[in-house]
Amino acid sequence: MQTVSARAFAVPTLKVILALLFAVGALGWAGYTFVGSSSGEKKSKPKVIATAVDDEGNAVEPNYSKAKSKKQVEAVSDEIESRVSELANAVGAIKTISSATGNDEVAFATVQSLVPIIRGDHDGFIEAIKAMGGTITDLDGEHPLFTHLAKVFEHASVDVDRITVAKYEPPSGGMMRRVVEEDEEGEGEGPNSSMREKVMMLRPQSIFPDAPEMSDESAIEVRVPMQKKGEGESIFSLILTWNKEVRKWQPATFGVVRRELTEED
Repeated sequence: MQTVSARAFAVPTLKVILALLFAVGALGWAGYTFVGSSSGEKKSKPKVIATAVDDEGNAVEPNYSKAKSKKQVEAVSDEIESRVSELANAVGAIKTISSATGNDEVAFATVQSLVPIIRGDHDGFIEAIKAMGGTITDLDGEHPLFTHLAKVFEHASVDVDRITVAKYEPPSGGMMRRVVEEDEEGEGEGPNSSMREKVMMLRPQSIFPDAPEMSDESAIEVRVPMQKKGEGESIFSLILTWNKEVRKWQPATFGVVRRELTEED
């Protein structure tokens, strides 16, 4: 895969962004939505200028690897495993919890959780769940978890260079606040930009009933930027926690993160 470093573009004045945590439906979905402040004044719909956006609200140039054919999926799988293992080496929470092969265990859990979804392989997904110590019983048709995630990530291209692995920090008090702003000088002389982020989460409690929740001190998050043909970027978010009983990293939450950098006059 050709390596292209992520390039940040200059962003005009950005607004303060807020997020609220709320429950969605009976399947265990939860979401955070980052929205710009509003004065109540009716305005034209902001123009979306990028969906590949970093944490600071800058548009970046992605470097996607295709994952449609069997050969492409195998190559991307190897790259994800190698990248996650490398990044996990720098996360203190992983070093102090798991064994000397902890990096490989995190990479294994990531590949098992994501690659069958990329392939659109339901049977492979069920086998992967079992390999991570999960249990699925009384299944009639496709598992809803697979169905939801495959709609977003099946055959999606992957930006391996921008994968991140970090200790997960849950929002305090049910609310997360993030300030994304630039120097206020020049305000009013050009378009204003703001980043909007939506995170949908699915907690697989019935599959991994003994896995610690994402509030556990062991929780880490792996994020994998991906793009389906003809659509904007979506980020696969996987929160893993350390199950001491079975000595495995297990999914506490599967998630989909979508970002938009918008511009308005």
